[in-house]
Amino acid sequence: MEPAQVGNIIGYFFGIILLPVIILIVCNFIPAAKRNPEIVYGVCGTLAVFLALLSAAGGANILNSTISAVLGALFFFFGYRRASKKRDTDA
Repeated sequence: MEPAQVGNIIGYFFGIILLPVIILIVCNFIPAAKRNPEIVYGVCGTLAVFLALLSAAGGANILNSTISAVLGALFFFFGYRRASKKRDTDA
């Protein structure tokens, strides 16, 4: 792996999580979405993986897009775990 690929992976990662993070910020103001973080984080994680695979289909490096998809899925998975624990302690 070349050093330039690390930069590409980081760029892809930030690119694929941009739209889902905006959706999470908007959903933070909706009470029903706060009560059901599994739905919101599931949709956002799926969207991030879809965007990464879409970039691979558009001609991007498949390895970089796949690594970015995994990082995006992990980002939203750990965010979901944190939100669900916070919801459980608030109840």
